[in-house]
Amino acid sequence: MKLIKQLETHRNHAVAQAVTYKNVVFPKGFGAFLTALKLEHLIPEDSERSRIGDKHRWSDGVGDGFVSLETTEHPMLVGPHYPCDMTIIGSKDHLKVAGNLMRLYEIEYDGATKPENVELKHEYHDTLNPDIWNDEELKPEVHEKLIAASDAFIEFLKIDDLNVEDVIFTGSNANYNWTQASDIDLHILVDFDEVVAKHGDLVEEFFNAKKNVFNNLHTIMIATNEVEFYVQNSKEAHKSSGIYSIQDEEWLTKPEHKEPSIDDTAVRAKTAELMNSIDEVTGACTKASPVEALMEKLKKMRQAGLDEAGEFSVENLVFKQLRHNGYLEKMATCKTKAFDRELSIEDEEWNW
Repeated sequence: MKLIKQLETHRNHAVAQAVTYKNVVFPKGFGAFLTALKLEHLIPEDSERSRIGDKHRWSDGVGDGFVSLETTEHPMLVGPHYPCDMTIIGSKDHLKVAGNLMRLYEIEYDGATKPENVELKHEYHDTLNPDIWNDEELKPEVHEKLIAASDAFIEFLKIDDLNVEDVIFTGSNANYNWTQASDIDLHILVDFDEVVAKHGDLVEEFFNAKKNVFNNLHTIMIATNEVEFYVQNSKEAHKSSGIYSIQDEEWLTKPEHKEPSIDDTAVRAKTAELMNSIDEVTGACTKASPVEALMEKLKKMRQAGLDEAGEFSVENLVFKQLRHNGYLEKMATCKTKAFDRELSIEDEEWNW
């Protein structure tokens, strides 16, 4: 039993990672954060403070499966708004839980995105984008270019007998919440079952791969707005308050001008929380799985918001804030880098 305990202790130390947060302040008090760590079993219940040199150690439980916690000041003596540095040492999973608790208790530190620093980008106008529409009619020259671009994308798919049921224009530029940077979202409607019957499985993966390659290769602009393509299963409902048929030149769902009520406080808070989460999982880019898990979480969050409250739900607006600020691209880049690293042998691995 003693040998097993020694092996467990050695393993716990071997997998432990250290994270140091600079200029940390505890708006809700360090004691509340310490209690939360104990309730989550990150530090032992009987853990007591000790002095190690000029640092205060609140837990030294890495070997026993807990975390070690040190601060450069005594937060309960200097007050919640006096900054100190804090180091947490533990397993990756424990560090993740500790990070979640820091956000829950609104702990601030250098490099953390604060809700008040999130610049909201949503807009709402009295008219549709005048670069694209004449009142509610698509400009003829825009229609001509979108038809040509759609034909080029469909040709790029290289499926000779592909039955395209429609090409629809959707998203912010088919509504009143457009911005100068909003994409022109064109969805190619195809019956996936019909394609599977003719060409086999993996249809969705194929379409997504071709879409990504085309969108990365080509930059098609209508004024300041980039055209983005997506192949949509025609049997799946597309929820949007503005949908225009490019083929039939008519509104399938005409947007209603009704300025939404947006909870800016909730959007800022959730955006800041997720920005910090993304910064954490993309810090080293050594494993793809945590990034993939967070990407899937964001996808489900956005869809839940769309299903419950539509395009102006907090969840969808948060997703758009993350996309606008480059955080979705940051995750995609990190995922690719981590995938490449997992299949590679880096220089230092040869030096043994």
